[in-house]
Amino acid sequence: MAVGTLRAKDTISGALGSCYISMNMDRNGEYSASKCRYKFGQVSKLEADIELSKVQFTPLGQTEEVNKITGSKGKGSATFAFDTSMFLKMYRYFRETGQEMFFDIQVNNNDKSSAAGEQTVTLKNCLLDTIPIARLDTKSAVLEANISFTYEYAAEGSKTFNQVQDGWF
Repeated sequence: MAVGTLRAKDTISGALGSCYISMNMDRNGEYSASKCRYKFGQVSKLEADIELSKVQFTPLGQTEEVNKITGSKGKGSATFAFDTSMFLKMYRYFRETGQEMFFDIQVNNNDKSSAAGEQTVTLKNCLLDTIPIARLDTKSAVLEANISFTYEYAAEGSKTFNQVQDGWF
C-alpha cells in the first residue's frame, strides 16, 4: 500500500455519534437559571464551519497580493425531523422578553470501527438565523426542517481524532 493512501478503517460513518443542545430553557419553554441539556436526536445532518475574514494587500517591493487573516466567524446549519417545538419556544421567549436565547451544540463523532477514534466539539453561544415554524409536504415520509445559526467559538472537547498513520494529518 502506498504511503498516504486512505484506508477504509480510517473513515468515519456520518451516522455514528450524538448531538446535544444546552440552553437556559426548560421543556416548557420557561427560563431556567441552570443550563438544561437535551439530546437532539432528530438531527440528520449538521455542519459547522469557521469562516475566516481576510484582507488583501500588496507589500512594498512585490507585485503579488498577499492575504492576512483578521478575524473569524462561526456559521452552521442543521437538518432535522420536524417534530420538536424547541425552536418555536425559543422564539416565544424572545418575543415575550426581548432577550436572545443563546444555546450550545455539542457534536460527538464516535465510529467505534474507525481508526480515527472519537471527537467531541462544542459550538458555544449559538444564535438562530431562522426559526422553522410550520411545514407541510404531501410527498414527504419524514417531514424535515432546516436551521442556520452562528456561534461565537468552538470549544474542543476532551477527545479529538487520532492522528491517522501514513501521512494523514
